Amino acid sequence: MNHAQRPAAELDALHHIAVVTHNLPETLRWYRERFRCQVVYEDDTWAMLQFANVQLALVVPQQHPPHLGFAVPDAGRFGPLKEHRDGTRSTYVADPSGNVVEMLDAASLASAAPAATASTAADPATTDTVPWPAGRN
Repeated sequence: MNHAQRPAAELDALHHIAVVTHNLPETLRWYRERFRCQVVYEDDTWAMLQFANVQLALVVPQQHPPHLGFAVPDAGRFGPLKEHRDGTRSTYVADPSGNVVEMLDAASLASAAPAATASTAADPATTDTVPWPAGRN
């Protein structure tokens, strides 16, 4: 199979990886004690950690699925974009193997309010609804 090489400027960016936690404060503390990272967002249902090369989202089951998040300039071509509490817009799709992939609108990432550590309760209107199997955690 011939895979043509593209310049790095033409490649999409992996924005974050989201993993499930059953105890957000404990898991957040575990990562912060072991790695050099910064908390860039936190509420009752998820937290985002910034590392040198990627962000790690810690997500609570039934609120957010485990997933890969890609920053793409044309995320709306994958489906209707939903605005989230942090000001970003995205849509979720599943790859052929059923893995959840979040397509983040790159422009919304650039214009989102600074993700200073916030503590807000989960809002059902902004809870992620995605095509992922129940009990997949």
